[in-house]
Amino acid sequence: FSNVGTLAFDSVTTTSITGILKLDAAGTGQWLTPTGGQGGGVFVQAGWGNLAIATDGAVLAGGRFFGTMLIGGTAYDTDSQDGIMAKLDAASGVPAWSFQYGTDTAADGGGYIAAGPNGGVYLTGGVDGILNFMGGQIVGTMGTDGFVARFDTDGSLVWGQKFGAAAGFEQSLALTSDANGGVVTGGLFNDTFAFSGGGQTLTSNGEFDLFL
Repeated sequence: FSNVGTLAFDSVTTTSITGILKLDAAGTGQWLTPTGGQGGGVFVQAGWGNLAIATDGAVLAGGRFFGTMLIGGTAYDTDSQDGIMAKLDAASGVPAWSFQYGTDTAADGGGYIAAGPNGGVYLTGGVDGILNFMGGQIVGTMGTDGFVARFDTDGSLVWGQKFGAAAGFEQSLALTSDANGGVVTGGLFNDTFAFSGGGQTLTSNGEFDLFL
């Protein structure tokens, strides 16, 4: 959630600008994990936009922020928009891990996520520069490229694939996975590109088109 003021669900109350809240089947608050954030008045500069349940039952969260966030005692800050990811224990809401990602030259962070194999997570979005993760990096070309990345249960990068034309704009805006660990992504583009490993070459009609 993103919040200004005091947020209360039954006995669960917070003044944190952002956080993750678990409700039971009856809508009763079970736990709330505050994650800080920056904002003022009615303007909030951080938020969790995507949630998923990992195959090991943990809660996965993806979002974006500007300014500051605080997750499980770890402080994050940025003077441009960055992405944020976290994995939380389903019973208590205690963060198992979290990380910030982004470049110094552009607004980053789609936070579009899906559960991956063995308690891991998939992430997709756009990259304009270099995204550094624990275990590796994703390097974009000129302009914004789309990317898909897989992380293991501990938040380490397993693999990352970027796609796009050298001077075009490509960005993934949605992501889902299947029972076999396969992943499907969709988004928009405005040039000609093909995914690595072969496959169909896609060409836009001059403006932004959609891909799947």
